[in-house]
Amino acid sequence: MRRLYLISYDISSCQKRWRQVFKILRGHGDHLQYSVFLCELNLKEKAQLVSRLEDEIKKSEDQIIVIDLGPLNALTTKKITSLGIPYTHLERHSIVV
Repeated sequence: MRRLYLISYDISSCQKRWRQVFKILRGHGDHLQYSVFLCELNLKEKAQLVSRLEDEIKKSEDQIIVIDLGPLNALTTKKITSLGIPYTHLERHSIVV
């Protein structure tokens, strides 16, 4: 079952680590704001993502927060309130080459 996760990160002063975390998350979800991603993942994908992120950060200086928003099929855009520019859910599709 796919679940929706809100992932936020705060990488200290290292631009290299910041770029690596950004690239990893960009491959797994929608970039909502400066350091916030919305990711649709199953449990295996979440475990793999968390493992990759743990390998990139310096645990004594950086922080990544993963918030489980629940099953993907339970989410509707009506549950998300956006002030200013409206939130639009981006549909993700797999492309087989």
